[in-house]
Formats: sequence, structure tokens, C-alpha cells
Amino acid sequence: MAELFWRTHQYSAQPRILKAQTIPTKQFRSDIQGLRAIAVLAVLLSHIWPSLIPGGFIGVDVFFVISGYLITGSLFQELQRTGHIALTRFYVRRMKRLLPAATLVLIVVSVLTICLLPPPRWEDTIIEVLASAFYVENWRLAWLAVDYFGAENAASPVQHFWSLSIEEQFYIFWPLMMMAAGLALRRFADLRLAVLMPLLLITAMSFSASVVVSEIRPEAAYFLTYTRIWELGLGGVLSIAVLPGVSLRVQETMRTIGLAAIMLAAFAYSSDMAFPGYAALLPTLGCALVIAAGTGGDAGSASKVLAVRPVQYLGDISYSVYLWHWPMVVFAGYYVRDGMTLSLGLMLIAAAIAFAHLSKRFVEDPIRYSDMNTKKAFAFVTGITVSCIIGALAIYHHVALQFINDYTDSSQYPGARAFLAGAKVPDVDIPMPPLVFLKKDKAEVYKENCHVSREDTALTPCIYGPGTGMKVVLMGDSHAANWAPALIAKADEMGWRLETHTKSACPVFRGTIEKSGRPYLHCDKWRENLLRYLHAAPPDLIVFAQSRFQKLVATTGRKSRDEVAAAVASVWRELLALGIKVVAIRDTPNLPFKPGACIARDPDCYAEQSKVLGDDDPILIAHDLVPEVPVINMTDAVCRNGKCPMVVGNVIVWRDGGHLTASYSRSLAAVLAARIDEAAYDVRSAVNTHRECFACPERLR
Repeated sequence: MAELFWRTHQYSAQPRILKAQTIPTKQFRSDIQGLRAIAVLAVLLSHIWPSLIPGGFIGVDVFFVISGYLITGSLFQELQRTGHIALTRFYVRRMKRLLPAATLVLIVVSVLTICLLPPPRWEDTIIEVLASAFYVENWRLAWLAVDYFGAENAASPVQHFWSLSIEEQFYIFWPLMMMAAGLALRRFADLRLAVLMPLLLITAMSFSASVVVSEIRPEAAYFLTYTRIWELGLGGVLSIAVLPGVSLRVQETMRTIGLAAIMLAAFAYSSDMAFPGYAALLPTLGCALVIAAGTGGDAGSASKVLAVRPVQYLGDISYSVYLWHWPMVVFAGYYVRDGMTLSLGLMLIAAAIAFAHLSKRFVEDPIRYSDMNTKKAFAFVTGITVSCIIGALAIYHHVALQFINDYTDSSQYPGARAFLAGAKVPDVDIPMPPLVFLKKDKAEVYKENCHVSREDTALTPCIYGPGTGMKVVLMGDSHAANWAPALIAKADEMGWRLETHTKSACPVFRGTIEKSGRPYLHCDKWRENLLRYLHAAPPDLIVFAQSRFQKLVATTGRKSRDEVAAAVASVWRELLALGIKVVAIRDTPNLPFKPGACIARDPDCYAEQSKVLGDDDPILIAHDLVPEVPVINMTDAVCRNGKCPMVVGNVIVWRDGGHLTASYSRSLAAVLAARIDEAAYDVRSAVNTHRECFACPERLR
């Protein structure tokens, strides 16, 4: 069919001028089918071999323009023809077209998650399956993108549903907007202008938001509906606007330039750039040029590329390929440790195309072209939605069964005491916490909303202990929060008034740091608020900790570490001048892998200490500058004989690559308190001379 279409639209050697007109959207468009193929191929290759085509994610932007063009054009033609839009019929058509294959993928992913992925991945996948089933996955990912710990989550097998979610949201409100605009404005202007004006306004507003938010919050901007809707709006404007007449030769030139723009973006862009914003103009305008060129001028090379049979076939199954390829990449990636080889990548491409072909032939098309009426369609939607919910709940039930056993017996789970006090380690079936709940084993400061998020600047301390003894402040970033459970466990016993002041990715020293390639100004404001507070109400003791991976703006390598150390030393001197005793804790190892996945493969897995703990910690350098601040080294609590095991004393040490589990931190309570006591003995003696020595060996057991 594509070949026949191409032959019937060849142009003669003499250019002729086409009349100004809108391009019909009902006829078969081999160029659009070819664009679909290019878009899905770009996405597919970039997910399998990111270094080969780093900007392949722009394929999604091409899909957005195509969808906006086709849907808006179809709705406008109906509005012209009948004076209204049959919303129920439109929604039923969309459901019959999109839901069958999508639901099949969600069900398959739910089953394979239990079979192929480790328990720590189950809960996130359950939530994202449900978010995808209700087409709000883009909002979940936007929220995770600005959440410090959510950003560390491994990619889920249904993460790609974010783009489908945006399209579904577009399908819900777009026809309503068009119909309302047509009814409200047609008395003041013709129907075309009445619909075009609000469409242009929405598109312009969305593009403006895209530019602004991409600079301020690039991680979230990528997924937000209001920063993406302009791309669909661009296609919509193209379908309604009256285009000037051009020669067939110019049409072919437009098509060539458009394809070149898409290819340039695919190979020149990377995931490090702020996107969508201005950058999305190149692929979207390129796609718009190809569509605007219409179906004339088919003798050129660009037209031949788009009309060749394999390209047309791939365009025909592009939706299914998009649905199937990503779960395959995620599942395969979990088991591939040496990167995606050529043979494995080709196998994944072949599998994605095969599954797409089968699902389109036996699931999509039979339902899409059936005579299902409205009642049956809604019953079908309800049924498949309930199926997704039941499937997700079944997974969660399977997950919950692992938590039935009692994990509270400290004699069964000595944790760090196995390393530091020689505690006996009995045999247990499952270490604590169960893998499925590993990422939730966080310090109390998270559960009680004391740990400040990236976007907040106000102080929100938690206060623990009776307050009859000295006032202790724990401050720093999330690596400082590592020690909160240990200190909280001792606060009541020691009579402390323990205050926690921690903020995501925000160390306490003066100097703007980089996060996601941009100045972290929220950290600057929070830090100044904290230092003003400490000046106004100095504590007896500050426990200082932070990640060693901090980078000041416009610095690199060793220079950045030295400048960070100098900034830390400056704050220490400032605090010491207030009469505050400061004790710092050296940063713990940082793992290059997900501990939960490692344990799922091998409970005895470990990291080599030499590879996960260097001597480049700015705290150590700062100690050389300000030796009055002692540094506590807790490495021996997590590593032994050059190995850093994932499980110590039947307790899992890390919940992710850089943060301790709350369970393991609590098992360190006696040791950490003893070392703080030794480091800050003069403060303890002056403030709490009545207390017994808790640094004595018997207190470590």
C-alpha cells in the first residue's frame, strides 16, 4: 500500500504550485507513518545503546506532534461537519485503540516483576503499574524526580507510560476545549479562527512554562503535562491553520530539512541538557516541517526513506513496539552486568518487534475494529482497570507475606555488634529488614517530616530525649541523617536534648554547591537559617556529617575537594568561637550498585573497601586545618578485612548506595555514643559530670 501511495504521488520534473489549503488528516499519510517509525526507532536504540544515539528520547516529542496533528485535525473536521464533537464516541475510539495493548503489557509486567526482579523493586513497580493504568505515571515520575531518594530509584518496567499518560490527559481535555471554543467564539469569528485562537494561547503558555520550568526544575519539567502540551498543540495548530501554497520541490526541501532536524537532535542531544524547553523546538519543528510538506514531491530521497516498506511496517506497529521494548530493556538490564552487547541488543530489538506484531494482530486490531458499543467499551475499560488493580494487590499480598515473621528480637539480629562487640550471630531465614521493605527502613527524621526536602528552606527540627543533659545537634545532609537512629536510641538513656537539622543533599558550609548541574540555592538559604539559629541558641555539642561527594559551583576535581574542606573548616571555626564543641563523622563508603539487588543475587555479597572508600573526604582535609574538631571514623562498623558486606549480624547495612538502614544505625547506638563521648569528653565532664562513663567497654555490648 505504501509503495502504491508513493507512486501515485510522484511529481513531474516541472515544479507546480499547490493552492493554499489545510492538509487532510483522514487520508493515509506515508510520511506520518514513516515519522512514527523514525521516532520509535530513535527511542528504541537510545534505550538499548545510549551512547550510540544519546538524544533518541526526542522520538517521544515527534510522537507528540503527530498525535496533536491527527487528533486535532480529526476533531476539527467533525466540528466543521456536524457543529459539535461526539465526545462519547471519541473517547470510546481512543479506549479501543490504546487500552488493549497497554493493559496486556501492564499485566505481563506485573507477573514478570515477581519472577524476574528482586523484592526491593516490587513495591515501586506495583505503584507505577497502578499509576500507569490510570494514566498519571508522568506526575508520579515528576514527583520522584525532585525527591532526593526517589531520584535514586531504579527505572521501573512501566516508566515509559509517562508519555502515554500525557497523551491520555490531552485526549480528555482537548476536545472539550475545542468544542467550547467553537461554541463561544464562532459568533465573533469563523469556526477555524475561533478554535485556533485558544489553541495558540494554550500552546504559547505551555511553551513558556516549558522554558521556565526546564531551567528551574529540569528533572520534573521533563514529565509535567503543562510543559509538554505545547508539543501536541503545535501539531494541532498545524492541522487547523491554512498553509501557503508551495511548489513540490519546496515541499521536498521542507521534508528533507525536517528529517535532518530530527536526526540532528537525536544524535547531538544528551540527557544532561535541560529539556524540553527551547531544545525541544528542533525535533518538534522538524516534525512539523515534514507534516506541513504534505504528500507531494514524492520523488525525493526524503520521501523514499519515509515510504520504504520496512519503515512503513515499523511505523504501523510503532505503538506496540514502544509499549513492549522498555520492559524488555529493564528486565534484561537487571541481569546484564557488563553493559548491553551487540548481540543482546539485537535480540531485544527483534523480540520487541515480534511481541509488537503479535499483540497488534491478536489484541489491538481485533478490539480496535470491533463493533463494540459504548456500554461494552466502558465495561471493558472497567474490567481491565480492575484486573490491573487485582494484579497489583496480588503482588502486594505476596510481598506482605514476607513480613509476617517477627524481626524485633535483637538477639537474633545483633547488627553492628557482631563486628564491634563480638556478638553471636545466629542462623535466621531472612535478614532484617526484609528486602521488599528495604528502602522504607529510613531514619525517624523522614517519617516525622523533619528531614528538609530540596525545595524547602525552613528549619524543621525534630527533638528527642528528656533534655535533662546536654543539648546535642545533629546537622548535615542525608548522610548525617544516617546517624539519627543511633543517636535517637541513646538520647533518652543519656538525658540529651537531641535536635536534628538535616536537609537533602545540603551540607553545612558556606559556598554554593551544584546539584543537577545548577546552583543549589535552596541549600544556601537553609544553611544560613541554621547558622543564625545556632548563633542565637548555641548547643553544647554538634555532631557534623555530610557526603564526601560535594562540588562547589565552577570547581572540579581536587580543587573542589580542597575548597569544600576550606569551607567546612571555616564553619567549624565559627562554631568553635561560640563555645560549641564540634565532633565530625567521616563519611561511610558509597556503593557502586544497589544493595538490595546484590543481596537478592547473593546474601553474602560485598563491596571491596578500597573501591568504595577513598581518602578524599573533605572532612578529613578540614580536620588537618582545624585539628580542634575530632573526626570519628565508623568504617570499622561497616567494613572488615577489606570487605564491606551488605549484611552484618543478620541486619542489612545499606538501604541504597549511600545510606544506612535505620535498623543498622540503631545497632550502632552504643558504639557511636561511646566514640562521641571520647571525642567530646571535656564537654561531657563540664556539663554532665554526674553520669557514668558510657565509653567503658561494658557499655558496648
